[in-house]
Amino acid sequence: MVLVVTPAPGTEAYAVEEQLPAGLSARIVSNDGRYDRFLNKLKWGPFFDDQPRTLSFELIIEADAQVTFSGSVSVDGSPARVATGDTSGIVPANGFYSWILAELGQAAPFSAASSPSNDSDRDQTGLLEEYVFGMDPQAADKPVFDLKFDPATDEVGLTMRLRKKPGRVKVGFRESQNLANWSAFDPGEATVLEELEDGIQKVRYVWKRADQGFVRLRLALDEIDQ
Repeated sequence: MVLVVTPAPGTEAYAVEEQLPAGLSARIVSNDGRYDRFLNKLKWGPFFDDQPRTLSFELIIEADAQVTFSGSVSVDGSPARVATGDTSGIVPANGFYSWILAELGQAAPFSAASSPSNDSDRDQTGLLEEYVFGMDPQAADKPVFDLKFDPATDEVGLTMRLRKKPGRVKVGFRESQNLANWSAFDPGEATVLEELEDGIQKVRYVWKRADQGFVRLRLALDEIDQ
């Protein structure tokens, strides 16, 4: 979500607020902004100049929804007045953190509980993996993999459960000859074997085995890799 603020020339100071509707939360607030999750409000400033600014934040919502926003701006100490611009629109669920919100509750995205590596159910699987592989973050379970090699065709087959739309999480493969240096590996398009509940699919990758080397699955969220 982006707010473009253009104060009048000669403005000495201004501050901006955005009141979020119920059911929405925010994270990654730009320009030293603050999110008050108890009031469900974003605040920026005061900025002591008349420079325009582009303010941004990431919205978290459990499912796609039509919402109405209510922003305001205060200039040179005057009472806050309603900001102009688009006040409503469809906010899409944004993947991993929307899943955290739905599975672990309103406070979870703002605590250590939302860490992609968190393993609160102690099944040796971090939350990011639980999300991608369609697992239960509150139960000890394991990702479903089936790896087979056919010596007659020299083909490797990997069957697994995988989230159909992982949002900002990138799912890819890497290969290495020595387990130290890794590079991108393309196994080809996956075949969808079955559509499961909650946006999960059962898929199968098939590729020719290399003469030597190792292959691993790589998950990336923002700058966190696993």
